[in-house]
Amino acid sequence: MNAMILAAGRGERLRPITDHTPKPLISINGKSPIRKHLENLDKANFSNVVINVSHLSSKICKTFGAKFGKNISISYSFEPKGALETAGGIAYAEPWNKANDPFLVLNGDVWSDWNVNEAYDLEREIRRNSLWGYLIMVDTFNKYKGDFFLDSSSRLYTEDDFPTHTEKFYKKLTFSGFGIYTSKMFNSVTKGEKKALKPIFNYGIKHNLLMGREHEGDWFDIGTHQNLEKIRTQLEKTKLV
Repeated sequence: MNAMILAAGRGERLRPITDHTPKPLISINGKSPIRKHLENLDKANFSNVVINVSHLSSKICKTFGAKFGKNISISYSFEPKGALETAGGIAYAEPWNKANDPFLVLNGDVWSDWNVNEAYDLEREIRRNSLWGYLIMVDTFNKYKGDFFLDSSSRLYTEDDFPTHTEKFYKKLTFSGFGIYTSKMFNSVTKGEKKALKPIFNYGIKHNLLMGREHEGDWFDIGTHQNLEKIRTQLEKTKLV
């Protein structure tokens, strides 16, 4: 299975740090999120990884080069000027192989202990059920933060199509930034087009083409100074780096 790491964001909310350091390269007690992803992918025997880059792209390319660990060959997708957003960036990079097999996508600014080996299991589920993909969901323990509902059969619901009278029987969750997708999911995106993931998610969920699985372990988004300090403090206490 191929994998892609999203690393093209500007990281406006983390300035001035991101004026000189790409967000995925920010050190979390000695290790960056993108290095942690690559280490986990290498341990899980992934061999082909594409990283999309834009802001301070040369720093990421120089840090990791074309090889990582024992197994990984790295290629880079250099996005044109102007943010393509997530779906646009994935479609531009075309991380799928010639056989159009499912592929794993990881946000480069997320720190988590999610086991990437689960992607192989979910790949089989995608094939078995002719899905577009599988989304890894997390509970942020804030009722105002969740974007989706997940039931016990792995079915996802958006807030718009979910029956409110049964809301208490379902978990309101947030998309983790990790997903296993197929190229069919991006057929509507023209290469070079600016496109967000949310409208694609909404369509796929409505038509039962996307399913979800909750990750109940550690998950941190390093998108703000407050979050960054919180993560560093938490990891220092638990020694989970």
